[in-house]
Amino acid sequence: MKNKNYPLYDAVDFRDFRVMVEQAANKAPDSVAFSFRVKPTSEEITEVTFEQTRLDARYIGTYIHSKKWEEKTVAIIGGASYGWGIS
Repeated sequence: MKNKNYPLYDAVDFRDFRVMVEQAANKAPDSVAFSFRVKPTSEEITEVTFEQTRLDARYIGTYIHSKKWEEKTVAIIGGASYGWGIS
């Protein structure tokens, strides 16, 4: 068999995380985008849909815009979490 140089599937390139979330929310707003435990020892698993992820990303973008930080360098420090990832 010859070694063929082709992709196994079609990949979509996204400009940034926000664009990816917008497209996913348009296709499947009620699908689960993230599932996690708020506390590692908790039995309860929190699920966040693509629609809620889109809203959360918009909220942080609106906040950054309201503070006029668009052209500023901003560092967000924290542990790996849903909130940190959205920001």
